[in-house]
Formats: sequence, structure tokens, C-alpha cells
Amino acid sequence: MITKIISSEFFNPFKQSKSTFHDSINAYTLRWIIKGNLNFTINDKPLTLSSGQIFITNKNDDVSLSATDNEEIIYAVTSFDGDISLLKNLPVCKTVNLSPFDSDILFQYFYT
Repeated sequence: MITKIISSEFFNPFKQSKSTFHDSINAYTLRWIIKGNLNFTINDKPLTLSSGQIFITNKNDDVSLSATDNEEIIYAVTSFDGDISLLKNLPVCKTVNLSPFDSDILFQYFYT
């Protein structure tokens, strides 16, 4: 069960740079690529996300991300806490493609 939303950020557009962004957050994070492609490394494992994909990272996972092209990227991330062992089939460090309906629900959340 999710007990608290810690932060929610919507990057439109995501500012690309030559450097790699790095974070380690003491919370679970849901990461969503709305448009474009981003390369992630989670605890030394590479993962590339494309438009319409999400994944969740565990507390204190070591996460780096970088963009490969000069394309437009829209990216959203929410940090939350709780006991996710109660929630089955969460995409922890696995990508999931969102349906148009799911994307609309997430858009409403981030715009609110």
C-alpha cells in the first residue's frame, strides 16, 4: 500500500545535457517517459525507456539517466513510500507499456 507521495515532478521538456544525471532517493520512484527515449542505469544494469513506458525503482536504488539524441523528451517522476510488497505485479525495474487510458490517468495526476 502506498502511504505517502513524497514528490512529483513533470519535466516538459526534459533538459538534455552532455552529462549523466544521477540520483539515489530514499523512496520508491515511478518513472514515466511520455515522449522520447532515455537511457537508465539502475544498480549497474542498463535499461532504455521509450515513449509510453514506465518503471518503478526501489528505495535507495542507484539510478543514472542520459539522453542519446537531441530529440524532445518529456519525463515525469513520482517518489512515494509505503509497503509495495502488498501490491502485486508492480513493474519494479521492469518496463511496462501504458495503454492510452492509463496514460490519460497519469496525465491528469501530473497536471493536478
